[in-house]
Amino acid sequence: MSSLALIGVLAVSAATTFAQVAGGLRLRTPRHHGNGAPVAFASDAKDATDQRLVTYKEAVGNFLQGHDAIQSVANARVCTGITGTVSVTNHQVHHIPAGANPLPGTQTVWQAADLKSEDGTTIGVSSGSCVQLSPDTVWSQYGKYINCIVTLSFTEDTTSYDIGSLMLQGEYDASQTTTSELAVTGGTGDYSQASGSSTLSFNPDGGTYGEWNYALSGIKCSN
Repeated sequence: MSSLALIGVLAVSAATTFAQVAGGLRLRTPRHHGNGAPVAFASDAKDATDQRLVTYKEAVGNFLQGHDAIQSVANARVCTGITGTVSVTNHQVHHIPAGANPLPGTQTVWQAADLKSEDGTTIGVSSGSCVQLSPDTVWSQYGKYINCIVTLSFTEDTTSYDIGSLMLQGEYDASQTTTSELAVTGGTGDYSQASGSSTLSFNPDGGTYGEWNYALSGIKCSN
């Protein structure tokens, strides 16, 4: 049963109990003895009313406990474990503004770059944007030190990776000769509570233009 359905059942149960209790608590017009003294309600009626109140309190308590349990289950949902290394093909990259010797503030963007597993299987796409931080460049073509926001979208359900996406952010050295650590800031789908980090490196032998490798072993799942 889904969380919403269970909440509905609990709510109906509490409402039904409340209606039963309310039915037992209708105001009554006191009867009087001939001398004007009111007649006390029968003890069994009072006991029945007290029992209805106890039942109602129990129903409300059960409802609240059920709600808390459902919330705990929802909060406990963790992302699917993920390991290995994935690669993003170094293509469809644009520099804004374009031209040699880019300056700080120049943007680098890419969209729908192929995302592949270690065996070369296409498992999704990547998009991202970066901002150049310093005048240093690589071959006078793009900034050496850049700060990026990267999305790795796993879209192929026939692979070992589940459907969802990972968001990464951080500064890295784009000189292609060193590694950098990007923070995992979140995710969607089966990776909705991902955190940790990913090690980024460049593989000059990957594809026509090389590829960026993202080691995912530093990613963890948290509540």
